[in-house]
Amino acid sequence: MKKGFFLTVLTAVLLSLPIAAEESSSSNTSPYSYENIPIYQVQDGPDFYLVIYAKYGAGAGKVTIPKSWAKADKDTAAKLKFRQLPGNMNPYMTVIKKDGSFYKVYITVSLNRSNSVWGKVPNGAKADDANKTTLEDIQL
Repeated sequence: MKKGFFLTVLTAVLLSLPIAAEESSSSNTSPYSYENIPIYQVQDGPDFYLVIYAKYGAGAGKVTIPKSWAKADKDTAAKLKFRQLPGNMNPYMTVIKKDGSFYKVYITVSLNRSNSVWGKVPNGAKADDANKTTLEDIQL
């Protein structure tokens, strides 16, 4: 009789473990998400960068990124960071979102400005949104 009771309790415990595991795994979701986007060119302007990127499917898109985003202050972290492109990879930018809203962008390119991925914004070109605070206008 004791053996049957023990087996019943053990079976009940073992069957409840997957339910407990599912409940705890749902609380481990991160508020961060990211997307890597291929880059064709980064053009350097007076107070912004113009990034020409690949749209999924076909074509190219353009987005301006203020240079001021690369600076952090005591209240906010930098929203823009350049990273050295490793090996023979193609340049890309990583757009990071927190809770579905823009958080920061990493641009991974050759840091050598003589590389073909770098260019200059044509003389006199200005960005109307060079002081923007978010990067929601990327159209993939």
